[in-house]
Amino acid sequence: MINDKDYANLSLEMTKHQVEDFTRAALEASGNLRQAFLQIRNQCEQTQERLAQLAIARGWYKPAAQASPQDVQSVAGAVGAGAGPAIRI
Repeated sequence: MINDKDYANLSLEMTKHQVEDFTRAALEASGNLRQAFLQIRNQCEQTQERLAQLAIARGWYKPAAQASPQDVQSVAGAVGAGAGPAIRI
């Protein structure tokens, strides 16, 4: 039988996949449809955050430790160096 912890973890996993799927759909769409996908994606992200906070509060999930400012800067620098389109038109 599924318990509350299992249900919360399954819901978290499902919303993570929904965020990925709607992001991918938005990248493939244009105009109003793209905006609709982005809005739905944002709603999924908000739902995922609320579910994560519930799971943390209940002790069902322990998030990773926060990154140090140096680690954040290092990642930001690495991502920034590779950001932007590979081909400029």
